[in-house]
Amino acid sequence: MTPRIYRFACKICHQPNGSKEQLKRHMVQHEEPKFECQHCGKMLKRKITLIEHVRLHTGEKPFACEHCDYRCQSFTVLNNHIKFSHKAEFAAAKIKKLREKVKRTAD
Repeated sequence: MTPRIYRFACKICHQPNGSKEQLKRHMVQHEEPKFECQHCGKMLKRKITLIEHVRLHTGEKPFACEHCDYRCQSFTVLNNHIKFSHKAEFAAAKIKKLREKVKRTAD
C-alpha cells in the first residue's frame, strides 16, 4: 500500500497538517528557543509563551472567569477552567457560538 502524501506534511518529522497555517505553527517546535525570561533565564520558542511565563513571576492574572472569582495568566488556562469547572455554561456557550456561525452562513 502506498503511503498517503499530505500537502502540508512537515519535512523534518513528516507530521501531517491540515493547512499551511497549522504547518507553520508546528514548525516552531523544531526551532531553537529564542525568547529569554528576564526573571529566571528560561528560554522559550514563542513570544506569547514568554509573556504567559513572565506572568508566573509577576503574579499578573489578567484573565477572569465570568462565572466565579477565578483568575489566571492565559486564555487557554481560563478556557480549561470554564470547560471543567462550569460544564453547563461551557456547553451553552459552545452551542450559542455554533448557532451564530450557522446563522452567518445562512445569510
